Amino acid sequence: MKGKIKILVVLGLCVSLLSLVMASPGTGAGKKGLIAYSVCWTEDPFWVASVDAAGKMVESLGYDFKALNAANQNLRQLEQLHDIIALGPDALIVSAVDSRGIISAVKKVKEAGIPVIVIIRTLKEAGEIDFTAKADMVGIGQKSAINLLYLLRTRYGDYKGKVLEVMGELGDEASVEFHAGFMSLMSKFPEVKLTSKEAEAWSFEAAADITEDWLTAYPDTDGIYSHSDWLTQALPPVLKRLGYKPAGEDPHIFMVSSGAMPFGLPYVKEGYIDMTTEIPILKTSKIAAYWAVQLVEGKKIPGKIQLVEPGMSIKFIDAETEVIIEKWGPTAETPSKVIGKINADDPTIWGNIYK
Repeated sequence: MKGKIKILVVLGLCVSLLSLVMASPGTGAGKKGLIAYSVCWTEDPFWVASVDAAGKMVESLGYDFKALNAANQNLRQLEQLHDIIALGPDALIVSAVDSRGIISAVKKVKEAGIPVIVIIRTLKEAGEIDFTAKADMVGIGQKSAINLLYLLRTRYGDYKGKVLEVMGELGDEASVEFHAGFMSLMSKFPEVKLTSKEAEAWSFEAAADITEDWLTAYPDTDGIYSHSDWLTQALPPVLKRLGYKPAGEDPHIFMVSSGAMPFGLPYVKEGYIDMTTEIPILKTSKIAAYWAVQLVEGKKIPGKIQLVEPGMSIKFIDAETEVIIEKWGPTAETPSKVIGKINADDPTIWGNIYK
């Protein structure tokens, strides 16, 4: 799959503005209009899933959908945003490569009268964004803390032990929020001796090195919290090499993570990741796409919005999430769920769909 994705990335970089216009019929061909999505990159199946879910929702509502891959390059995304102004879609969905690096370009999109809808990576300094759909990253960090504290108590009968936190890139707001949520609870338990280390640039090689160096120095470590399955995928091989065992065998290091990603779920099933908390990218992307269309059609963001079913379904369910008016505009957080061995095979988890 990765080889195919790389081919798509290369092709995406070669797309010209003219070809974008020709490939996007907009209001022609019986369609109501065009919704564009500037996606940060498609090397990661997380964002592939986002594009698929958003596109399915947009097209179900009678609009054309065009995704532009920034290939994880801020300059490329800046160029795309300028192209989008000329293309003139009815609305723009965006997931930023660099939340600060595209501020000026997003402002120009807004000045051109194009509504902007953000997925996951909040644009806090680009003026008022029409709608932001995100996962509750602070809440995910808190759930990770609750899970790890529970596991520590099963070992010691109390909340204590030695824990390593492997953080993602701290220039990414997601890492900042994961850490804030995690620490909001862990800091209440002084008998848990916690050390936090950053895997810069979300490098899973760096995460592996951090973990191996740490466990070599502190083999009595009880638990690890890794910010994302993107990093966590590199850690079970380190544990195996150092002689640690899956859950139910000794010696075992408790590991909690975030994401429910296709490269993390196999280790949940195997027992090397005890629990992971999903980042609900499918549900979040479908909500963002739905409200992009509603804004185009003149509707306002309400105080509460309905949630959609998990998986690729675009059906709404009888559940709502509150819309908070942040300084950057109306924002809704999609709730997440904890994944353990008992429910790791759930076919609606996005990581099982994008194996």
